[in-house]
Amino acid sequence: MEDKTRNFQIIGASLSYILVMIISWVKNLNTSGPNAIFSTMILFGLTYKTFIKKEKLKKSEFVFRFLTILGFGAIMLTSFHDLI
Repeated sequence: MEDKTRNFQIIGASLSYILVMIISWVKNLNTSGPNAIFSTMILFGLTYKTFIKKEKLKKSEFVFRFLTILGFGAIMLTSFHDLI
């Protein structure tokens, strides 16, 4: 039951992000805030699953997650920099 709740939370967060981005695009608003929030959620979720929860991963999966963490970290930093 706990996994279903977590999956619905992820789906809800993704749908709300998409809605905010569509509204920002239609109204020509700055999208750095939603990008920063969404990439922060993904970054810390992946960090938790990779390094704290320590799931057993294949080497290729670990490398892919690590590269994804670096990518979302860069997106997060540039989004926060655009807000300043």
